[in-house]
Amino acid sequence: MAELVKKSTKSDLAAVERNIVKEKLKKLKAQDASEKVITNWMKDLGTARAKSYGWPNTYVFTKSMGEIYLRHSKATVPITIIRPTVVIST
Repeated sequence: MAELVKKSTKSDLAAVERNIVKEKLKKLKAQDASEKVITNWMKDLGTARAKSYGWPNTYVFTKSMGEIYLRHSKATVPITIIRPTVVIST
């Protein structure tokens, strides 16, 4: 599945993800969920969605989504993608 996302040139992936979040937030707010419950749900959803596309974590998943968007917009936006050789936690 990750290969499909990596090769996608459309920005429809972001729209799908936004709709999933919108629907769930609507349900949580209708249930009068606390901010803590909503925050925890968002974190869990991010991890689950990343893994469902074959990405190990949300960092790699959102990086890919950004690159897909830029690839889709390349006709109107000049871009350069620079990746650091090492990323560490502070």
